[in-house]
Amino acid sequence: MSESKQVSLYNITEEMQRIDAEIALNNGEISDNQNDLLEALESQLTLKTDNVVQWVNSVQDKIIACNAELERITKIKKDLSNGLEKFNSYIITCMDRMETVKLEGDLRTISLRKPSKKVEIFREDDIPIEYINTRTTTVTSIDKNVLKKKLKEGFNIPGARLIDGTRSLTIK
Repeated sequence: MSESKQVSLYNITEEMQRIDAEIALNNGEISDNQNDLLEALESQLTLKTDNVVQWVNSVQDKIIACNAELERITKIKKDLSNGLEKFNSYIITCMDRMETVKLEGDLRTISLRKPSKKVEIFREDDIPIEYINTRTTTVTSIDKNVLKKKLKEGFNIPGARLIDGTRSLTIK
């Protein structure tokens, strides 16, 4: 195993398992060569661990940067939308002052549309029932925390059981 070459975590693990298997076949006796290899692998594992943590931190930093950029762009979009709305209002005000419904340029024309009708509810209680939509939403959920506690206490609960969760990494 060459120390100058960058070795993957998987290859380090595989090599350590191979040496452990050889040691087990020799009734636990470690040769000088195996000892040297294990020391070299442990050194590579330490370096690899530092590199993995550095990579994870780098990706986490990129995620934070993406979120900040998304927030920045969302603010720009909102500002642009508000600015456009104010500008459209300004144009309408100018056209109203000129008492015109159309402005013609060489390439484009701006015209005011007649407003569409919309409904205003001024007394909701007076609206007849046939015009009211009623939606009922029933949300059912299982309280996994209570189930977990009861299962840990030894209760047998049909349809539920304790299983091992997914392991996760802790980087300090």
